[in-house]
Amino acid sequence: MTPPAAPTNLATKPMESANITDLHLRLQHRIAELRAKRHASSGDAASKAPSRDAILEMRLKHKEKRKQMKEKRKQKEKHARVQSEEIVKGAAGAAQQHKANGVTGPSPASIKEDGEVRFSKVEMGEAVQKKKGPTDAKGQLKKAEAKMEKMEKLKAENKEKAETLAEKETWKKALAMASGEKVRDDVKLLKKTVKREEKIKKRSEKAWTERKDTVQKQQAHKQKKRQDNIQARIEQKKDKGGKGKKVCSLFVFGIGG
Repeated sequence: MTPPAAPTNLATKPMESANITDLHLRLQHRIAELRAKRHASSGDAASKAPSRDAILEMRLKHKEKRKQMKEKRKQKEKHARVQSEEIVKGAAGAAQQHKANGVTGPSPASIKEDGEVRFSKVEMGEAVQKKKGPTDAKGQLKKAEAKMEKMEKLKAENKEKAETLAEKETWKKALAMASGEKVRDDVKLLKKTVKREEKIKKRSEKAWTERKDTVQKQQAHKQKKRQDNIQARIEQKKDKGGKGKKVCSLFVFGIGG
């Protein structure tokens, strides 16, 4: 009995073709899914990222905000400057009026940090108030620098409190100027003053040293001249005494002969 014949390739070809078609379809489906996911992720990223118009709008808003803040700061500084000028003018007028009426107003030193005024016999005109603080430029510079350093430290800790204190200091300064006091709290000007005074002092010291040396030289010259004159007179007397003795001895010798 002969064995059955092996299946031919014609029976397997349709099967392979079907498998390839199925795989091809599955591959296309997978590619389509991946493309869909990629487009979806890129769409989400695009939706999350701000657009160019949004960025420009944000920049414009930020620029406008900075402009408004700058303008607000300028207005505030202008208002403070005008207020200070009004304070000085008003205080000057009040001081003149009080002076004409024989009434003394509160001194700058009588104003507390909280804005209140201390009244004492000095402010009521019964005594003369002594000025406090250093009167020399170096002392005033040291005081002004310490005050400025304290103000900068306060600004870093509490800006509002620093502004309030600065405003009160403006009041004090205005009242002091109105009452005729010289307010020297400008660090730059005080530094120039100290430098100028030191130069003057150095020139004075140099001139004094030169004058002292000149006087010493003149005194030494006079002393030497005096000693020379004394020595010359001594020598002159010696010479006169020696000649007289010689003449006398010759005269005696002649008589005896």
